[in-house]
Amino acid sequence: MTQAAARARAERINMQIISTLADRRARIGVGEGDRGCAGPARPAMQLAQVVDAGMSTIEDGSRGAKVIAGVPVIVTAPGLLTARRRLPAVLARMNERDARRVAADRYALAVEKIGSVAGASVEGIKADGGAETNDGGATTRILHAGTIKAVERTLERGAVVLAPSARGGAGRRAITARELIDALCLNNSDMKSILLAAGWSGHRRDVARLSCAAEDQLEEMARALGLVARTAPHPAPSLH
Repeated sequence: MTQAAARARAERINMQIISTLADRRARIGVGEGDRGCAGPARPAMQLAQVVDAGMSTIEDGSRGAKVIAGVPVIVTAPGLLTARRRLPAVLARMNERDARRVAADRYALAVEKIGSVAGASVEGIKADGGAETNDGGATTRILHAGTIKAVERTLERGAVVLAPSARGGAGRRAITARELIDALCLNNSDMKSILLAAGWSGHRRDVARLSCAAEDQLEEMARALGLVARTAPHPAPSLH
């Protein structure tokens, strides 16, 4: 076999491996229904039953009166599953309307969109200084930039969220709030992979500590973005 033939064969094998991995991440071939286009850089998908929260009037057995209470609402049709982006465990444990998860989604959306919104055009500014209806994307860009700036200020206050002990931990490095949140919200990384990337072993104890730190930072992000009143009590820590 010539070198050119060997190289072509190796390229075909590599492309087949990449294609198979992309299909697996998109859950293509698993169950029925539509899927997004496969791609190795696209987020991994999972098949799940989507449950939302709704309000319903129920009868209070102790008093006989009717009260309004929150009830789970299954969005996915019976017998089916919905293909959706696979979330790290920290985010997956939260209700979709949880302010912390909403903050994570807003930050990810802002970072994704800020580079794709067209800049403001001269024609988009009125003579009196006000913006026209079509301002070339300037308003959207400002809103996204404001979200990112608010989150960055919050993360700067968080500084280091996990540091190796002075007694050991050779090869470990400190993990900052910015690194943690960017990996969690922008890269969909789980706690163990974040630890491993920083030279940690990924021990369950450290995963729990980093998960608590992530929840704390998400709570502060939600407050900075106005999703939670700054004077509201902090939620109880989750059990990991």
